[in-house]
Amino acid sequence: MQARHTTGLCLHVNWGLCSPIGGRYYSILNDGPFGTMLETLGRHPRRAAHIHFIVSAPGLDPTITHIFTPDCSYLAEGAVFGMNDTLVADFHR
Repeated sequence: MQARHTTGLCLHVNWGLCSPIGGRYYSILNDGPFGTMLETLGRHPRRAAHIHFIVSAPGLDPTITHIFTPDCSYLAEGAVFGMNDTLVADFHR
């Protein structure tokens, strides 16, 4: 999903999305050197579902971040080590 949303000073945006098929996680490619590393470490190739954001404002450098849904069983042990507690947020319907 890619989209551009423009907002005023209130910084409030509503939008919709679908979670990956199969739940709150997905598998990444685990062949080649990365797969060898995962196997050596005894880790799985699962990644918690997440949404990327690029936030920008005039006169400031863009910030790129992502958020995770809190109900994924792979949050603490995701394959790419890219999650911490400050990146978890409830997704509301």
